[in-house]
Amino acid sequence: MKTLLSIHLIFLFSFTAFSQKNKFTDNEIGAIINIALVYSKDNNFYKTKSKDFKPYKKVKKLEKIVETFQAMTSKKPLIMADRFWKKPSKNDLIIWYIIREIHHNRIDKDKDPIPNKEVVQNVLNQTIDERELLDNYYYRIRGKVAFLFNNKDLSSYDFDTDKLGLTSSVEKAIFFVNIMEATSLRFMILSQVGNFDKIFDFYKRMPTINQKPYYYYTDFSFEEFIHNGFDEPRKYKKESITRFYNILLSHFVGISDVKGIKGKEEALNLYHNSILNIPEYFKYSSSPEDLQEIYEKIGK
Repeated sequence: MKTLLSIHLIFLFSFTAFSQKNKFTDNEIGAIINIALVYSKDNNFYKTKSKDFKPYKKVKKLEKIVETFQAMTSKKPLIMADRFWKKPSKNDLIIWYIIREIHHNRIDKDKDPIPNKEVVQNVLNQTIDERELLDNYYYRIRGKVAFLFNNKDLSSYDFDTDKLGLTSSVEKAIFFVNIMEATSLRFMILSQVGNFDKIFDFYKRMPTINQKPYYYYTDFSFEEFIHNGFDEPRKYKKESITRFYNILLSHFVGISDVKGIKGKEEALNLYHNSILNIPEYFKYSSSPEDLQEIYEKIGK
């Protein structure tokens, strides 16, 4: 008989990782491989068309996968619809991870590629952290958002994190990090070259999160975890918050330098409603001493 502790541990483990017990037919595996290769050969969707994915929509397990890829081929911001940002099913998350691994297998210049069917089986034989699976999905679709955001106004879109099927602070943070990377990450480069007017232009065109500007997002209260990226493992929480601080500081400094006294209220609003004003996160910044000094003066 299983003890209460063993039952608890089984439940806990099943929540934090997915063991790939999914069964796929040869036809389904072949379709997944073909979809992955279409994606890998043109993952910025410069030439790929919706019709390139259409044949695989007949495969029932791949209907949502195909629909998502077809949205990414469009010149319209179809990918911004909530249904594409809702947490996918466990089965779909596994398929998206297989697509990632086939893509990596194809482009990795440091390793000899292995047969794609072997890539599929390797994934199915693994137990993969569910946080990594979710981040991978958002990473696959955020590239289209970044491309659209170069020229389109996305400010009419709002994401309510309570309506996306995200059940924990870590899942909501993973969603936010990917939206942030697709839109505001460019603030850092623009700040370095002194193009603050472009930062202000992009900021006006950004989607909102929970009906608030991006900088209002402050919930990073999840435990650190290791993310297995393409090159090497990395600390997800640390790297994400560090980049977010750099983005916020680029925006804050831009307002202060360019708008001066006229921008004081705007700058203080950004400061007081963001993690620039939360000491527990300062250690993740590249300049924690400066943040502490500012906090002592105006933060309390």
